[in-house]
Amino acid sequence: VSFPAAPAELDMAFRILDVNGTEIRGWQASPNTGAAYAAWVDLKSPGTYVVEVRDSYNNAGSQSPYPLLTTFVPTADTGEPNDTLASSTPVGWNQAIAANILPIGDADHYKVQAARQGRLTVSFPVAPPALDMAFRILDASGGEIHGWQSSPQNGKPLSASADLKTPGEFVIEVRDSYNNARDAASYRMFVSLDQTADPAEPNDDIAHATPLLLDAPLSASILPIGDADFYTVKLAHQG
Repeated sequence: VSFPAAPAELDMAFRILDVNGTEIRGWQASPNTGAAYAAWVDLKSPGTYVVEVRDSYNNAGSQSPYPLLTTFVPTADTGEPNDTLASSTPVGWNQAIAANILPIGDADHYKVQAARQGRLTVSFPVAPPALDMAFRILDASGGEIHGWQSSPQNGKPLSASADLKTPGEFVIEVRDSYNNARDAASYRMFVSLDQTADPAEPNDDIAHATPLLLDAPLSASILPIGDADFYTVKLAHQG
């Protein structure tokens, strides 16, 4: 929002509201009366917005008009709004994703479907200069499967993994590491899954033990660390 000029009596100010009058960003104002002024606001989702303009302290008026210019730079993030578990954006394996952390404190949630147990890898080959990319893995109900993993430095690529001990739906939550930065430049993300050959999971306790057939080979995995596999064997004789 730009005021290329201002009447001599006014210090121009504005704020951004949604159509219901809820404040999206509070007042930003020129520090000097009669001075040109420009400031910006991050819009985290599409929609209709309202620009409210005033004299900064509501203590001056002018018969002279003020000029107003609004411009907009769209981001590449088509998944918004996806700030919550319920609004997670579905993504496929090995799909290139371009998105943004914008505004400060933004969170992006993505859901994937794993047909098998395996190692899930999340890669950020491109990171905006202002951000140290971070992610964690949740189950479909929001329980944490693997805690936060983050880039050690702003603007640096990140690739890290989490073990999925069972098939199912999982959610990847993406943020700036300290929730203290934003960037209009896009991050790039890829999600991949190295499936194991273990069709018996979940079988972590006696109640879910997998039946075995004698003399029938079985292939399985110990994954993640601490995994236990239980099997039942029915025998007609001692031996």
